[in-house]
Amino acid sequence: MTKIIPPKDYPRLREIVAEYLPGTEISALDKMCADNPTTVVGYYHDDELIGVCYGFPTKDRDFSLDGIAIVWDYMKAGRGGELLALFESQVKALGYTSISLGSADGYVERFYLKNGYTPTELKMYVAADYNPLSAQDAPYHITYIQPEGDRLKLVFTVNNYHQTDKDALCKHYNGSDAFFVFVKHLK
Repeated sequence: MTKIIPPKDYPRLREIVAEYLPGTEISALDKMCADNPTTVVGYYHDDELIGVCYGFPTKDRDFSLDGIAIVWDYMKAGRGGELLALFESQVKALGYTSISLGSADGYVERFYLKNGYTPTELKMYVAADYNPLSAQDAPYHITYIQPEGDRLKLVFTVNNYHQTDKDALCKHYNGSDAFFVFVKHLK
């Protein structure tokens, strides 16, 4: 069963996030819970929280999905899709028109494709002293560059997910940590 996670279950939410979504700042998670409690949703099995999904508003009428996870023993039974559907309906009820997210590799990308998300960008990290002109013969051209700490994030527009080879792009641009940005427009 999916529902909005009540505050009494926030400790379990934090446990799942710490285990399945490492790198998430708990203070940022707590802020999402405080600022947007109706978009912090969970999947319950026998009254136990076994899945979480949450996010935050970005700009205009957009919302960012920041994290989604189902506890290992309960994966691959359609629960993630149900959880995502509740999150989307809660976001839409608040008046937002689209959801965006940066995706992990492999089955996670296929999960978003299956649930109606479209890849719009590919982002990749390179060294801060990278010279974009050094890769002029690239199959994809850099749409824009975002400075980020001690490195740069190269952003490419994606027209076809299945024809975009992340590994080849990383090799060509001497980059790492490439990921797709997916978007879904809410109807």
